[in-house]
Amino acid sequence: MTASPPKATPFGEGVYFPARDYASVQTRLLILLVDVAVLCLVWIVLALALPLLSLGYADYSNMVLSWLLVVYLYLVPLKASPVRTVGFRLAGVKIVTLKGARPSILRMTFRLFLWLFGPFFNVVYDLLWLAGDECRQSIRDKVSGTYVIKNNAVALGVRPIRLVYLFCFGLNLTCLEVKRPPP
Repeated sequence: MTASPPKATPFGEGVYFPARDYASVQTRLLILLVDVAVLCLVWIVLALALPLLSLGYADYSNMVLSWLLVVYLYLVPLKASPVRTVGFRLAGVKIVTLKGARPSILRMTFRLFLWLFGPFFNVVYDLLWLAGDECRQSIRDKVSGTYVIKNNAVALGVRPIRLVYLFCFGLNLTCLEVKRPPP
């Protein structure tokens, strides 16, 4: 008698990593503090440079729009690229999808918008959730299907991706996760 192959799921298969390879709460705090500091420095540079270049202080919309563009470029394409943000490089982590691939710009934009405009804009909620999560995913990582892992993390294996329902902070969420083997 031969063993039958595992049932294919409509979502495919994803990777899982050893628990020590997921970014901890302390690592996430370090990333947050460093990246906010970098973005504040950019704001100061723009606040000083743009009025000098435009020869007037009346139009602050250029400064704000320029800073928003820098914030987007820093937190979306740079964070997903191999270069990564200063916070990610300092912490020695990277962001990957459930399948272990580099996330797309669309996925990273969705992840950023969940933090800015979604019900999870509160950093405290994100940190509380990831402290108790088996894969140390924040709520926005769960919803956007990403992991923050160490640079040298090697997947332990491949398992089916399944649809899960979460109830957290008064919200009902549906998201995908890799079904890890039992311990």
